[in-house]
Amino acid sequence: MSNSLPATVLFFNVFDPSGRSGLPACAITANRLKCHPLSSITALAVQDTVATESIHPVDPEILNNQARCLLEDCAVQAIMADGFYSTETVSVIAQVAADYETAPLVVYLGKTFFNALNHPDPEEIEDIIHTVKDLLLPLAHTVVLDYTYLNQWTGDDNGSTQDFIQSLLEQGSGHCLLLAQPIEGKQKANILYDPDSTQTVNASYPDRHAEAGDIVSTALCCYLAKGMPVLQASEKAIQYAHSILEKCYPLGMGNPMPNRIDHD
Repeated sequence: MSNSLPATVLFFNVFDPSGRSGLPACAITANRLKCHPLSSITALAVQDTVATESIHPVDPEILNNQARCLLEDCAVQAIMADGFYSTETVSVIAQVAADYETAPLVVYLGKTFFNALNHPDPEEIEDIIHTVKDLLLPLAHTVVLDYTYLNQWTGDDNGSTQDFIQSLLEQGSGHCLLLAQPIEGKQKANILYDPDSTQTVNASYPDRHAEAGDIVSTALCCYLAKGMPVLQASEKAIQYAHSILEKCYPLGMGNPMPNRIDHD
């Protein structure tokens, strides 16, 4: 038996009962990357492999108590935040992250409540977006931003992509990994921004899969927890996402599932 302990990661996310994304998927990815997953649930989804019927946010007091119960018991090397379904949820995550600032925080900005809530209130969504920007992103070690969902986070009048990313970095985010940014012609690139440099991440991002950004964020958090530099961690995280999305398998009547089982 090895004396070395696995890196421990705390995931804030929704519970997806189909296993496609959210906490069940985070746990599998963490195990495959030799990390131990801890979890604090932000919401319960009622869904199958075809569609999401409804999402039910968890009481913020329960979310806070669960996270702090784990953190007072276990040392964590990184934290990932996703599944933002209320301003109270975001506020709790931000408070916890601020209290455990030595653990790098990865925040994923991608497909969340925008595509899943039934009859969402536009004002409520706007409030959640502003709370994420104001409270959570300034604490982030790395913000992972899927270009496919960029306009949902920037709005129609927030200037260019670079303006938005620059604002993130100026407000305190350490890095921003922009996935699938269009460049000349039909090519796309993954770009890692930080306050002093811009670097291309040499890995093929499977942007045709809605779960790709979530997988990248989870894997990136695990690699950071193991002490890997952010550029190398970003490259390996994208490669991991590509490897498990290359050979999806059918399950139920919905889209094929990411193949986390056969990843080497």
